[in-house]
Amino acid sequence: TLKSGDLLIQKDLGKTLRLIAKRGPAGFYKGITAQKIQSDMRANNGLITSRDLLKYKAKFRTPITFNYKELSVVTMPPPSSGGLILGLMFNMLEEIQLDTNESLNPENILKISEIMQIAYSFKKAKVFLVLILFNIHFIYSGPVKPKDPILRLAVIGLVHDHVNWILNRQKEDVKIVGIVETNKKAIARYQKRYSLSNDLFFDSYESMYKTVKPDAVSAFNPTKEHLDVVRYFAPKRIPIMVEKPMATTYKEAHEMAELSKKFNVPLLVNFETSWYESTYEAKKLLETNSFGSLTKMVFNTGHPGPQEIGCTPEFLDWLTDPILNGGGALTDFGCYGANIATWLLNGETPLRVSCVAKQSKPDRYPKVDDDTTIILDYEKKKVVIQASWNWSHNRKDMQIYGSKGYVNCKNAKDMILMKNEQVGEKKHIPQPISEAKKDPFRLLYEVVYKDVILEPYSLYSIENNLIVSKILSLASESSKTQKTQNWK
Repeated sequence: TLKSGDLLIQKDLGKTLRLIAKRGPAGFYKGITAQKIQSDMRANNGLITSRDLLKYKAKFRTPITFNYKELSVVTMPPPSSGGLILGLMFNMLEEIQLDTNESLNPENILKISEIMQIAYSFKKAKVFLVLILFNIHFIYSGPVKPKDPILRLAVIGLVHDHVNWILNRQKEDVKIVGIVETNKKAIARYQKRYSLSNDLFFDSYESMYKTVKPDAVSAFNPTKEHLDVVRYFAPKRIPIMVEKPMATTYKEAHEMAELSKKFNVPLLVNFETSWYESTYEAKKLLETNSFGSLTKMVFNTGHPGPQEIGCTPEFLDWLTDPILNGGGALTDFGCYGANIATWLLNGETPLRVSCVAKQSKPDRYPKVDDDTTIILDYEKKKVVIQASWNWSHNRKDMQIYGSKGYVNCKNAKDMILMKNEQVGEKKHIPQPISEAKKDPFRLLYEVVYKDVILEPYSLYSIENNLIVSKILSLASESSKTQKTQNWK
C-alpha cells in the first residue's frame, strides 16, 4: 500500500510513452501497444480491436457549448455521448434548488444522483441527443440490429482453376466487385460460364483499386506473382488471401511476410485440406495420444496429371513452368504435407530435408518434375510426402502413425482409426467443424469483419507457410544436388 511520500514507478506506462516518443502515433496505434490493448479488450468483453486502432484517424471537431446559469461550458461533441449527457444533466440541474450552504447535504446528493440516473437511462435506451442552439432535444431510436456487412472481394487472376471455388460460391456474405485479368481466353471462358458483367473486369491492380476500393483480395494468378499482389495491396492495408503455395521461393515468401508485418495487414494462404473435417480431427486424436506418441506421418497427394484431368490451357501454361510455379508436382502437391505436418507439430522444423524429384512423363511435362518424394527428418519422428502427377486417381490422404496404432485420413471425412492391434481398425467419424474452417472465403470475411486473428503456425498462417516455403526450397535443392539438406 502506498503511503504519503512514496515514489510510484509505472514501468509499463514508461515503456509506452518511450515508444510513442520514438515512433510517434505508430507507438500507440500499431505494434505491441495495440496488441496489448486488443488482448485486454478481448479478456474483458471490450469492443476495440487492433484493426480499429490501425484505422483510427484523429479528427478536429467543433466542441459543444452550453450555458449553466452564468457559466459557459465547453465540452466534447458527438460521436462521444459524454458532452451531450453532461449538457442534459446541467439543463435539469437549472430547474431545481440545491442547498448552496452545504454541498454534501444528503438531499443535494439524492437530487444529483437522480438526475445522473435519468440522463444515463436515455443512453442505455439508445436515445440520441442533439444539441441545437444550446437546447437539448431527444430523438428516439429503437434497438435495431445492424445488418452484417458484405465483404467486397476483388479476384486477382482467372488463370488458376481454383478460381471456380469463389465463382461457384452461393452465399451472400461475400460479393465479387472486381476481377483483374488480361488473358482474353480466360476472361471469355468465365464470362460465358458465370455470366459475368464487363464492368467487373480490369487490366491492372491500380485501375481496379481506384474504381472499386475492395475490402479484401483473393489471388488466383501464377504463384510467382503472389509477391506482386502483396507488394501492391499490403501498403494499402487490404487483406490478402493467396492460393497454395505461398510463393515459389523462400526468399519471396519472406518478403511477403515482412510486408504483411510492416503494414499490419492479414495475409492468408489457402489449402483445400484446410477445409477437411478429417484434418482437424486428426490433430485432436494426436493431442490426446489416442494411438500413442507420434512416430511417422505419410502424405499422399496429387492426381493422374494436370493435362490428364483437363486443366485449362491458361492454368497449364504456368503450372508446368519451373519459374512461374517454382517446380512441378514438388511445389503443386508437396506443399500440402508440409503445411499439415507443420501445423500438427506446432511449428517444429525438421533437422534435415531430402528429396527425389523424377520425370515419369517427360514428353508431357518436359520442364518440371511430375513424381516427387520428400522426406523430413525430425529428432524423434519422420514425415514422408509423396507428391505426384502420376497417381492412378485423385488423392489427398494422410496416415499418422503412433507407438500404439494409427489414423488413416482417406479424404475430407472418411477416417480409419486403430488404437491397438488387438482391437483392430475401426471407422472413425470426425466432429463437425465451423463454417470458417470449411470455407476459406468465410474465414477471410471473419478476419476482415470479426477481427479473427490466425493462431501462429495454423494452416492458413504466415508462420506456417514460411516453414512450408523453406521446406520446398530445400527439397528442390536436395533433388538438384542429390544431397540431404540441413535446416539452417
